[in-house]
Amino acid sequence: MTQVQPSDFDLMDASLDGVAEKGFDITEDVYAAFFEKRPDARQYFKFEDIDPQGQGRMLTELLELLQDQARGRLHVRSSVRTIAADHLSYGVAALDLYTDFIEALRTTLRDSAGEAWTPETDAAWRRQAERLVKTIGRLPAKAPAA
Repeated sequence: MTQVQPSDFDLMDASLDGVAEKGFDITEDVYAAFFEKRPDARQYFKFEDIDPQGQGRMLTELLELLQDQARGRLHVRSSVRTIAADHLSYGVAALDLYTDFIEALRTTLRDSAGEAWTPETDAAWRRQAERLVKTIGRLPAKAPAA
């Protein structure tokens, strides 16, 4: 009998369950890891204008995009296009900023998920991160004229 391999979505979802079971809010840790690697990115974050709940919402939106992409949901490309255009209007154009932020998310999840994080889980998160960054990279490099 052939054993069915879990999908990327299933692996990602199980790791998020592992984090949730521990009661962790990873928001602060993700941003701390990102700014440790990319202190230059602070210029794009006006934290006096974004409360901790706003930071959490942005992180939740990213998690949902990654999971929806793993499920093959069709709205991901248009959602990414909208988000990237918003970021371009703030001056965020460097693709490596997205890569580094998603990597900060992945490593924080890995460190928080405990036994729910497996090599297969890591590979699933990496595949979906690479796909999302490629999608962003295919978008126009400047904001459309108003």
